[in-house]
Amino acid sequence: MDANANIAAADGVNLGVAVHEVTTNAKMGAISVTHVAQASCPTTCPLLRAGCYAELGNQRFVTDRVNVAADEIHAAPYELALRESLAIRELTGKRKLRVHVVGDCTTAGGARLVGQAMVDHERKHGQPAWVYTHAWPEVEADDWVGARVLASVHSKTELYSALSMGYRAFALATPRHLTRKVYSFDRLDVIPCPAQFKTRGSRSTTCEHCRICQNVDRLATVRRVVGFEPDQHTNRLIKRHGQHAGARWTDLF
Repeated sequence: MDANANIAAADGVNLGVAVHEVTTNAKMGAISVTHVAQASCPTTCPLLRAGCYAELGNQRFVTDRVNVAADEIHAAPYELALRESLAIRELTGKRKLRVHVVGDCTTAGGARLVGQAMVDHERKHGQPAWVYTHAWPEVEADDWVGARVLASVHSKTELYSALSMGYRAFALATPRHLTRKVYSFDRLDVIPCPAQFKTRGSRSTTCEHCRICQNVDRLATVRRVVGFEPDQHTNRLIKRHGQHAGARWTDLF
């Protein structure tokens, strides 16, 4: 049985988890990825059901599939983390691993399971594994047992709160990037995600060839955050949600 067959057996359509040896996502390139049902996400995430990119475009088909599967078996967050960690261990480790294209870990125990699987993935062939989390208010950085984790924040205030939970690297949702260079937003030095830019119709780079988010120690040393802008459809949904909720536009990033 080849590696992909092993992975298919590990994740299972009915388990609320999908782990792939190689993704076909143009922005990420030829890397390994995990998708977990949104039952694993914190209900406090401002983008949940309100513009999360995992609910849009081609990604929504994968998201819908794992969501339906998890709902059918009433999977709890820890149960999903356990299944995800086991599936990660079935990967060859020959490629970079982006954890949680959709999904998160909202319990310390779940973060330990997935974090250890990420660390063990790196030990196979030295390929980095990284993840973004909106669950930083509930899960401390140490609970990820040394995995490469970026806290997803929406303001400088949230960044300081995440710092108090031990996080040292951050992903910031921003308005439109006005430059490809480092710029200031909310008094933070922002490195715009290079994979969000295109040159002559092609992406400037992909996660496969970029190391910015994977080098969490470097981000902490230079005190810069990685900025991600929403696509046009996500932007419209966020603005609509903000008008409905009466919130400031920047509060929803």
